[in-house]
This record gives sequence, C-alpha cells and structure tokens, in this order.
Amino acid sequence: MRQRLILFGTLCVLFAVLFGLYVQHRQRTRDNVPAAFRFVDDPSAIARAAARPHILFVNTTFDKWNNHVALAALDDPGGERYMTDLRCERVYATADVGMCLEAKRGMVTSYHAVVFDDRFQERARFPLPGTPSRTRVSPDGHVAATTVFIAGDSYAADRFSTRTSLYDLDRLAPLGDLEEFTVRRNGTAWREVDFNFWGVTFAREPGVFFATLASGGRIYLVQGRILSRELTVIDEAVECPSLSPDGLSLAFKLRKPGGVRLGWTLETLRLATGARAPLSERRSVDDQAEWLDGSTVLYSLPAEGGGSDVWSSRADDAGPALILKQGYSPSVLRR
Repeated sequence: MRQRLILFGTLCVLFAVLFGLYVQHRQRTRDNVPAAFRFVDDPSAIARAAARPHILFVNTTFDKWNNHVALAALDDPGGERYMTDLRCERVYATADVGMCLEAKRGMVTSYHAVVFDDRFQERARFPLPGTPSRTRVSPDGHVAATTVFIAGDSYAADRFSTRTSLYDLDRLAPLGDLEEFTVRRNGTAWREVDFNFWGVTFAREPGVFFATLASGGRIYLVQGRILSRELTVIDEAVECPSLSPDGLSLAFKLRKPGGVRLGWTLETLRLATGARAPLSERRSVDDQAEWLDGSTVLYSLPAEGGGSDVWSSRADDAGPALILKQGYSPSVLRR
C-alpha cells in the first residue's frame, strides 16, 4: 500500500509539472501571436483593402480573431491584416460574392453555408448536414460548391462519407447534390452505392466544373456540367483538383502509396495531354490548392505551435515558400 501511495503521489506531481509546462507554452503562444500581426478592423480600411489585389483567408491566431475571415495585400501578405466579422471553418470568394462554411458550437454544433457579398455581409444561409471540408465559387460568381463529412472527420479515416452540393448564388437557392447527377464512364452510365464526391473546382465556361469521385477504393477525376446534370470520368488518381487561371492545368494532391497513415504530394495535370509534374513541396499536403498565378499554387500546412500557415510551391526547383503565417483556406482576388 505504501509503494502504491508513493507511486500515485509521484504520478500526481509529474502530471502537475507537465500540465504547468503545457499551460506556460500555450500562454506564451497566445501572448506572442497577436504582437506579430497588425490587425485592422476599420470598415473603411477593409473596403480599401478589398478593392486592391489581396488574399482572402481564415485567420488562425490564438486570440479573439481566431477563425475570422481576413484580408492581406497580395504584394505584402505579411503586412497589415484586415479583419472582418465573418467567422468560418472554410472560405472562398470572388470579387463580388463568397461562401463561408460556418460552425456554431455549443451543446449541439450546427453547420451552415453562408453566402456573403463584397462588403462581407450575409446574403443567405443554408444548413449543412456535416462537418465543413471544402468550398469553391465559380469565377463568374454565379455558382458555389460545398463539401462536408457525413461520417468520420478526415480523408485519412478508415471509413468516411462526403456530401457535395451546388448553390445558385443569383437566386440564392440549392442546385442539388452531385450524387443526383448521372455519372458516365467509357461512354456509358455508371452507378455504385459507394460514390463519394469532393473537391469541386470551376472552369471559366459557365456551368462547367471538375471534382473528385471515389468508389471501390479508387479515386477518379470527373468533369461536370450543371445544365445537363452529368459527370464524366476523365482520369484517375486526382484528388482535390484546382483549375489554373488559364484553364489548361489542374493542381491536385496525389495519395502516397503504402504506410499506415495517408499522405499526399502536390502535382499538376495538363488537361490536353495528361502530362503530370510534381511540385517542389515534399511535405504531405491535405488541402485543395489555390493558384497564386499561372505557375504557383498556395496551400495550408499545420503551423508550429498550432494553427496553419499558407505556403506556395511551383513545378521547379525553387522550393516551397512561406507566404502567410497563421492563415488557412486562401483565395486570391485581383479586381
């Protein structure tokens, strides 16, 4: 009994020491992060920032601005950070309209897709049936897409189910789920019970988009047309595609073979030829890339001490570059 009491007391002391060190570390993180950024929440300053080329993103600093949508000048992303009242898990926008995937946490957590205008004011909201994962808005601002997890909390989970929906941003009305579309493979209709869709990216041609389809343990790239409500399989092993500004290439994540834990590398796909090229980033990236320009993509990676950072990468030997600290879900907007 005495040995047990001594062991119990030792464990209590050890736990107290470790907990104290953890609290000190978190406090230092919280104390240091706000001082590293120049936050601006003046509406007129935000409007001026929105009128210039900028990056729109979710702020991940550990303070009152956590999960708020922010803007940073494209030519100075490390400079002043313009903070809006929107709070999102994921965000994407064009010059005139955006989509925010919102989580309201409480005794029961609820999720919504919130449409907002160029002044970051809410225009409409739609309930989401699961945990927010991805969102995109078409270049013309007419259509948006959302993806949520229905079961599981990651693409790395053994079993997960997704729901990907489209929305008409002019009429502010749902357009349905991709599971309601007809899928064609090798010229014939194809249907399986385990279809899962995610990672929509829109073309400049109205009503045309690309997305990921998973079925039978395999990953496919599909091209969709909203008017005909059809999806056509055009390639395999392409996950979370992102169409380049010229519409000729897709950036995507490719699953690494083997291992217990899933990992992904970033690559590009030339649509006309099917040629693939790896990007310079060698770390695993579980994100849907955003094009900074015709040869560079942005993506988020976990930051040291928590939160996320936005990095850039190219298909050359330049190597990845840190673009924006404590940020997530970037959109590049050039008015």
